[in-house]
Amino acid sequence: QEVGHDPQVILSGRRINDSMGLHVAASVIKLMHKKKIAIPGTKALLMGVTFKENCPDVRNSRVVDVYSELQAFGLAVDIHDPWVDKITLLNIYHQSNIDKPDFDSYSVIVIAVAHDAFKTLSIQTSEHRVVYDLKGVLPKNCSDKRL
Repeated sequence: QEVGHDPQVILSGRRINDSMGLHVAASVIKLMHKKKIAIPGTKALLMGVTFKENCPDVRNSRVVDVYSELQAFGLAVDIHDPWVDKITLLNIYHQSNIDKPDFDSYSVIVIAVAHDAFKTLSIQTSEHRVVYDLKGVLPKNCSDKRL
C-alpha cells in the first residue's frame, strides 16, 4: 500500500492539523505568563486569516482555529488581513478588518500568514508584548517564537 493513501497517516495528519490552533494559543499564553502579561481581555492582533499568502481565499484556512482558541483563553482578538473582504470577515469572524493597526496597542501579535505586505512592517517583541511569528515573516530577533 502506498504511504500517501494510508488511512492512519491521513488521520494522524488531520489530528495534528486539528490541534494546531490550540497549540499556538497555548504557546502564546505561556509566553504571556513568562512576561507577566495579564490574560483576560488583553488585546491581541491576528495577522492573516487566508489559506495561503497573497490571496483572498479563506476556504480551508485553519487560522480560524487559532482565533477561536485565543478567544477561548480570554483574549480580545482583532484581525488584520489586507487580502480578505469585509463581508467574509463578518461572516466567519463576526468582526471587521483593522485596516491600519496600531501595533503598540496590542500585547499579543500573531502572524499567521506570510503576506508580502507584512514583511516590511516594523513589529518588535518587548517585555510587554508577545510576538508569535508562525511563518517566519519577521527577522528572528523581532519575535518571541516561530512555529
